[in-house]
Amino acid sequence: MAQGEMLVSYHNVVIGVVKHLGHRLKNNLPRDLVRDNVNLSL
Repeated sequence: MAQGEMLVSYHNVVIGVVKHLGHRLKNNLPRDLVRDNVNLSL
């Protein structure tokens, strides 16, 4: 894994890789698959 990349998991299952940018996480999804302003409150 490249420097600054982190694994994202949900219930101990890895679901993706993101790049850590200080206070933000950035994924590498194509723009067509990105949903902006999604509320993830559970």
